[in-house]
Amino acid sequence: MITNLLVRKFVKDHKNVKDIGVRSQYGMLEGWISVVINCLLFIVKLSTGLLVNSIALIVDAIHSISDMFSSAAVIWGFKLSAAPPDREHPFGHGRMEHITTLIIAVLLILTGFEFFKAAFGRIRNPEPVIFSKVIIFIISLTIVIKGWLALFSRDLGKMINSKALMGDYIHHKTDVITTLLVLLALFSEKIHFKQFDGLVGILVSLYVIHSGWSMLREVVSPLLGESASYEELKKIRSIAMSVEGVKGVHDIIMHKYGNLTIISLHVELPEEFSFMEAH
Repeated sequence: MITNLLVRKFVKDHKNVKDIGVRSQYGMLEGWISVVINCLLFIVKLSTGLLVNSIALIVDAIHSISDMFSSAAVIWGFKLSAAPPDREHPFGHGRMEHITTLIIAVLLILTGFEFFKAAFGRIRNPEPVIFSKVIIFIISLTIVIKGWLALFSRDLGKMINSKALMGDYIHHKTDVITTLLVLLALFSEKIHFKQFDGLVGILVSLYVIHSGWSMLREVVSPLLGESASYEELKKIRSIAMSVEGVKGVHDIIMHKYGNLTIISLHVELPEEFSFMEAH
């Protein structure tokens, strides 16, 4: 409901999702909304974490600011991907979406390692965490807000079939899960387990690293260049064979540049065809 309203309001010709300019508008919309929300969440989480002395919550605040940087990367990536083809890039700049996803994945992994070090230190040197119902309410509210942002990114990603936006969705979803774990850590004093805050911090860091690694594996393949799937090959061959005179098809090669797909293939023609007929 809200997603469709925002799309109609801020994306011109929003139904033409194959157009590079329209795709860029979708990406910029998701990116700017994510930057603003993550900046606000960072301020709330960091101030709250310092107030209650929770390393897990402070680490989660840093995670939110890393989300902000990843969303800034989305804005940058979509802006560059919308640039028209030039002499150096005759097929356009569509793969910038993949590079953006790569940046997000690397940020996640680096952030996760920093989380791990901080949380391990808290286990070795545990400190009491202040429990407050008001703080619990504030953190619960940030979970609801970030949950909406994750769904917003996912819906836009599906609308334009964008790996970059789906990558940002994974980043936001990770933040929701880590904040839920942090919420549990705030009960460490209640259960008389001082190391619980640090332990949750380690679980958060491992989940962040895993999410980043999964994204990295997924995006490297299309950057290196993937072969066409069986279904794609079948469809290409069927279209080629439907042309009158074509007797066979082989050596099908497909290159993807964002939403632009370049296909080359060899066709077999009757030997009695003249040069002009074959052409």
